[in-house]
Amino acid sequence: MNSAATGSAATDSAATGRAPTDSAATGSAGTDRAPAARSGAPARRGPRERLAALVSPPRVNALDIARALAILGMIGAHVGDIPPFDPTWPASYLSIVHGNSSMLFAVLAGISIALVAGRRRIPEPAELPRLRASLLGRGIAIFLIGLVLEMMGTGVAVILTFYGVVYIAALPVIRLRPSRLLLLALPIALLGPVLVTLAEMLSLGSYGPGADLVLIGSYRFTSWAPLILLGMALGRMPLDRPGVAARIAAIGAGAAVLATVAGMALAALLGTLAPEVYRPEAESAASSAVVEESAEEEDEPGLGWDGYGESLAEMDPAWELGESVISLTPHSGSTLEIFRSGGIALAVIGGLLLIARPLRWVLLPLSAMGSMPLTAYSVHLVSLVVLAGPGGWIADDRVWVASAVVLLVACTAWSALEGRGPLERVTAWAARRAGQAVPAAAPGPAPRSAVR
Repeated sequence: MNSAATGSAATDSAATGRAPTDSAATGSAGTDRAPAARSGAPARRGPRERLAALVSPPRVNALDIARALAILGMIGAHVGDIPPFDPTWPASYLSIVHGNSSMLFAVLAGISIALVAGRRRIPEPAELPRLRASLLGRGIAIFLIGLVLEMMGTGVAVILTFYGVVYIAALPVIRLRPSRLLLLALPIALLGPVLVTLAEMLSLGSYGPGADLVLIGSYRFTSWAPLILLGMALGRMPLDRPGVAARIAAIGAGAAVLATVAGMALAALLGTLAPEVYRPEAESAASSAVVEESAEEEDEPGLGWDGYGESLAEMDPAWELGESVISLTPHSGSTLEIFRSGGIALAVIGGLLLIARPLRWVLLPLSAMGSMPLTAYSVHLVSLVVLAGPGGWIADDRVWVASAVVLLVACTAWSALEGRGPLERVTAWAARRAGQAVPAAAPGPAPRSAVR
């Protein structure tokens, strides 16, 4: 079963967008302590002050709420009893949580990376060693937490190992401006799924641990990379401006609708014009079936060059390549899925940027959960193992509702009493130690102006 990521709000600085000083970049306590008293000793904040800081500037509480919604959607994807989508069945509309929750986190991950890296201010070259070291430390910590959860036998495709790789993969592009980030994202979204599918076909479905982690697994780098780059571009924009938020929401909604209509129309068109090539009802796992059969019988084609052409034809390359472009199936990694899920993510984020501040106290529990997504995600997976056993399965909407209520209450209480979530403290510590291990650079020229 696929899951959504939760490491995107790893630090308070990632939500506030402060400049990448040692404190902001490495995740020092942002909501746990009040400003220093006259004596110089920082005074601990009380519950009311902590909650007020959680929903007040400079923290962008809309991003926390978006993370919380993605977590709730992820829980539903894991334990909910959601029927397949049917336009005439309102309950089936909840199937939107499948796939789109993880894609929303991909965009939020990019925003968080941009905020930690200075938000609208492009980091100077002298700042890069410490900044990259802190991101590397955070990525490794998230990766290790993901490994622990995987070894518990949750029955879920834990995303945190891949998520840790994402932080590391973003290191080379943290100085790019929004326009260049978008120019880099577009060809990956358009061509990446096709190239990966072509490589799968030519290799007769071969795979390995590395390819399974980043290319052909539940979470494909060719799907996530464009959305992470999109998020980084958003993180360098003035998200506090209503006009910018409205444009983000409008563009996202338009992209989601267009991608959905295009996918449905192209599937119907290809099914009519070339039914012998494009068969929407065909089993998408044809390639893996061919490989399994050839492994069982050594005299079957596909074990060498003699049977290569026959095995390649049996994998139905035309159908697979078509699916890599137009499929709207969750987690398919197709081009149109990237545009549709990315559009949904933009619409959610843009809409929340418009309403989150006026409704900040009403939406406080969601802000609290979204401020500690790594902890909430991990607690959910541990509870899944406790309830269903290792490798067990649950499909009950009551569990979905109960899990959501418990997490919302627990995260709000923890935010009031302790501030930052426990696993967020672990990743912040790892980022801080990694950043401090790099010698501070000598003062350089005055920083450049913010991105415009």
